[in-house]
Amino acid sequence: MAFGGYQKAARTLAAVAHALADDHGVGDLLVEEARTMPEFILADRDYIPSVAARASRRNPASGRPAGAPPVGHRPRT
Repeated sequence: MAFGGYQKAARTLAAVAHALADDHGVGDLLVEEARTMPEFILADRDYIPSVAARASRRNPASGRPAGAPPVGHRPRT
């Protein structure tokens, strides 16, 4: 379970990092830097769509989308 939790968090953060890097025009530099790291989670852009697909699955315990805020949660305005 610990490894699965690590993988989920690391892949999600990698997707966010790539989105931000692309928005700022430095996506290629991020990939280049990521390839120097011992783990290839950040360098493996092709894996990101499958992370997004799994993240959109529904939580069977609540029937709500996985990662949805608790019932009654109101965003701050």
